[in-house]
Amino acid sequence: MTRDEAHQLSYISDSVLNEVNKQSHQIVEVNDFALTTIKMPVSIKKRRRPKEQDLTVIRLPKKKKRCTVAFAKQSYHEKQNVILNCFVKDRNIVRDITNGKFLETVNLKMLSEEISHAVLDEAVDIHMIKSFCTEKAFEKITNLVEQKRLQQSWFCSVCSEDTQKNHMSLCCSRCLLWRHIRCAGLTKRPKSKLWFCRECYL
Repeated sequence: MTRDEAHQLSYISDSVLNEVNKQSHQIVEVNDFALTTIKMPVSIKKRRRPKEQDLTVIRLPKKKKRCTVAFAKQSYHEKQNVILNCFVKDRNIVRDITNGKFLETVNLKMLSEEISHAVLDEAVDIHMIKSFCTEKAFEKITNLVEQKRLQQSWFCSVCSEDTQKNHMSLCCSRCLLWRHIRCAGLTKRPKSKLWFCRECYL
């Protein structure tokens, strides 16, 4: 191939590229013009739930279902309040303790019989409330729990009879208190792992 032929071929390729660029530029302009002329549909408002869906058949508002949470699934702060209520004489003291006041021996129950059997449950850790107690108060709490364990008896919270004499008993997953099945208004043990007494479920 001669120099003139090569020069002619490069000139032809340059002209072809320029023509292609012009055509593509025209296409882009046409497309831009076409996009500006397109009108989008008006946004549709979201539908709300019909008013009748929150009413019963006789047009009364439906009761909202309460979600009862087991003690093991409660938050750390909720567990602390439950444990504190097992040892204090007055429940109003718990509010003062959570606001920065320390729990003293004067505010504690004196006898192990006065303490709820819930403190003996495996899910209850009395060290969770150690930061709220004075040194003497926490020592008193540990002694009360040890005395409670030595009794080795679990009483029904309804009839106050020993549950070990009657094996047909069950524990509430929230308050951790034991009840005879007959005292709980049941005829047999429920199949579900979690069970809540009437006081905790209502």
